[in-house]
Amino acid sequence: MGFLSNEEEFSRYGYYLVLLAALASAIVPKFMHSVSYVAIAFALLRYYKFKVGIKPDRVIMSGIIAFLTGLLIASSFAPNWPKGYSVVEYFFKIMWPFLITSLFVSNRRQLVGVITVLAISIAGPSGYAIFQGLSGEVRAGAHFSHVNRLAFFLDIYIPLLYVATIEKNILPRKCRIFTGAVLAVAIPALVYTGTRGAWLAVGLTFMAYALLKIRDNKKLGIALCLVFVILASALLSSEPVRDRFATIFNPQFSSNSERVLIWESAVAMWRDYPLTGVGLDNFEKMEEIYLSPLHKEPIHTHAHNIFLNFLAETGLVGLSGFLGLFACILCRLARHSRNPLMTAAILITCNLLLHGLVDNNFYHQASMQAYWFVLGLSIASVKILADNG
Repeated sequence: MGFLSNEEEFSRYGYYLVLLAALASAIVPKFMHSVSYVAIAFALLRYYKFKVGIKPDRVIMSGIIAFLTGLLIASSFAPNWPKGYSVVEYFFKIMWPFLITSLFVSNRRQLVGVITVLAISIAGPSGYAIFQGLSGEVRAGAHFSHVNRLAFFLDIYIPLLYVATIEKNILPRKCRIFTGAVLAVAIPALVYTGTRGAWLAVGLTFMAYALLKIRDNKKLGIALCLVFVILASALLSSEPVRDRFATIFNPQFSSNSERVLIWESAVAMWRDYPLTGVGLDNFEKMEEIYLSPLHKEPIHTHAHNIFLNFLAETGLVGLSGFLGLFACILCRLARHSRNPLMTAAILITCNLLLHGLVDNNFYHQASMQAYWFVLGLSIASVKILADNG
C-alpha cells in the first residue's frame, strides 16, 4: 500500500489542504491561493484514479459561467483585449476555493474543524489591528497594505462568526465559546479600521439577522436587537468614532465628494461605451480623459463602486453577467435559508454588495478568495447539517 493508494487517503489529505487554506486565508492569502491549486489537483487525481465525481453546485456554476462569458464578450470588443482576457482569468482563479470546500468537507467534524480554523485565521489580524488602534494609529489595517483590505475580510468573517456563535446546530459548545471570543475581537478591529462602508454593511446585516431571529426565537431575537443597540450606543459615545461616522452623511466631506465625481466619470465612460465598456482594468487610463476639473485627489484605479466599475469597464454586457452571478448565488442560498450557514452566506454576500456600493472589494483577490471559500463551505453544509438532523 503506497501513499494515496485509496480514495479515503485522497479525501483525508484533501481535507488537510482545506484546513491549511482556511488557516492561511486572512494571514497569508497568497499561500491560500497556492494551496487551492494543490487541492484542485488532488480532486482531479482522485477523480482519475477512483472516479469520485466533481459536481459543483449547478445554480452557482451557471452564474459563474454567465459572469465569465459576459466579461469575455465585453473584453473581446475592448481596445486592449489581451489585458481584458487576463483579468477574466484572474477572476476565474479567485473562485477556485469555492470548489475545494465543497469537494473535501463532507461531515460535521470536518465542518467544525474548518470554521474553527477560519476563526483562528482572522483572530490574529484582528488582534493586531486592535493593538495598532490602542497604540495611536488613526486607522488600523493589521498587516495589510491598506486598512480597507482588513475591512473586506471582516465583512466576511464577522457574519460567519456571529451566526456560528448564536446557532446551536453548527458548532459544539466549546467551539461556540471560541468563535464568540474571536467575534468580540473582530468587532473592535472593524471599528479601528475606520472603514465606513464596512461599518454600515456589517451593522445592517447584524441587525437584519437579529430581526430575522425574532421569527424563530422571539426572546433571542429581541436580545440580539438590544445587544446591537447597546453596542452601537457604546461605540458612538467615543468621539473619534462618532466624528468618523458623522462624515458618512456629510456631502462636503472630501472622500464623499470625490467619490461622487468618480461615479460621474464612470457613468460618462458608460455613455460613450454603453454595451461593452472601456475594457477591464482600463478605468484608471480612461479617467484621465473623463476627469472632472473639480477632482482634487490623484487618478483612481477603480470607480469606488463595483456596479459602476463593471458598467464603465464592461458595459451592459459585463454588468448583466455580474448581476446574474449574484442573482444565482442569492437564489441558491435562499432555497436553504433555514440552514444557518446558508443564512451566514446570505449576510456575507449582502455585506459584499453593500460595501461594494462605495468601494471595489470584488477586485481584491485575498478577501474574495476567502468569500468563495466560505460560500463553498455553506453549500457543503446543506447535506452535512441535514444528515445530522
